[in-house]
Amino acid sequence: MKKYLLACISFILLFSLIPSLTKTATAVTIDKNKTCTVGTKKTKYFVNVPVTTLWTSPNQVRSIDKLIYEKNPDVSLWNRSLTVSQKLDTLGRIDTQALYGQEVKVIKRQKKWLKVAVTDQYSPKSKQGYIGWVPASHIISTKKNASKCTIVIVKEKVANLYASTKSKQKSMQISFNTILPVIGETNKWYVIQTPAGTKRYIKKAIVHKYRNYASIPKPTAKDLITTGKEFLGLPYLWGGISAYGFDCSGFVYSIYKQHGILIPRDSSVQAVNGKPVSLKNLKPGDLLFFANNNGKGKIHHVAMYIGKGQIIHSPNYNRSLEIRLLQTQPYQNELVSARRYLK
Repeated sequence: MKKYLLACISFILLFSLIPSLTKTATAVTIDKNKTCTVGTKKTKYFVNVPVTTLWTSPNQVRSIDKLIYEKNPDVSLWNRSLTVSQKLDTLGRIDTQALYGQEVKVIKRQKKWLKVAVTDQYSPKSKQGYIGWVPASHIISTKKNASKCTIVIVKEKVANLYASTKSKQKSMQISFNTILPVIGETNKWYVIQTPAGTKRYIKKAIVHKYRNYASIPKPTAKDLITTGKEFLGLPYLWGGISAYGFDCSGFVYSIYKQHGILIPRDSSVQAVNGKPVSLKNLKPGDLLFFANNNGKGKIHHVAMYIGKGQIIHSPNYNRSLEIRLLQTQPYQNELVSARRYLK
């Protein structure tokens, strides 16, 4: 009888360990050897807010812009709160934006501001990248190099970062196209390293994971168009490159970037790169360029051709991101050229 009781107790104890064993099997797998993050003597600088805005100079910032130059900027609320005239007044003040985790080169410091270059936004004005002024509080320095880590890129409009997989309280909301290094994973989560060097969690379902940016599979035109259509109805934002608002060139730049192709940031520069295409031989995915004065002036707009005589674009503050027939005005008269970035 005693042997029978001992056997039963042993069985019960073993059975009670199964949840614990299962939990261990699904626990976070961390890069224990830290092979993908290494120390370096060189200081690197990264954006440490969801979106930072690059200004032409610190004195161009208005009091109504406090929402996006304060320590915790809110681009979405700022864009919704401005009047049309206030939005139009951003022309000449704002140049572009940069996303959380993007590397920048610091060129100059002026009190609470930094003059930086965004390294992955090409501009012929600087070999270092697109240049502008950002609040110093939006940038963080580190001597850790995570370039050997695998990466995730946000594919949804927005994504939440969490301090743990059990927490329902988000630590930060980040934008479409944000790229971050991966240092571990669970069944449903990736563990990412923030620019500040802390550990955060992001759901696998809302990101793509790649060995590095160069390994992103080259897209088809359908891939680009499908991604672009996700943003139909998004409000226009001069200088915008986030899910909180795009300008025309920021939209096509961002759609191509999501799929592993870095094109120039501005429409005037996009129009002289890539492969020239005859307007009679357009294919979906081609970029179309429009100029003032019925096509005789400077290029001021870009759209993506999606086939059947239609374009998708972020037009202006009077209309949200849309699909429109190319034959409508003023586009029919202003169309001057096309470029192909798909191979």
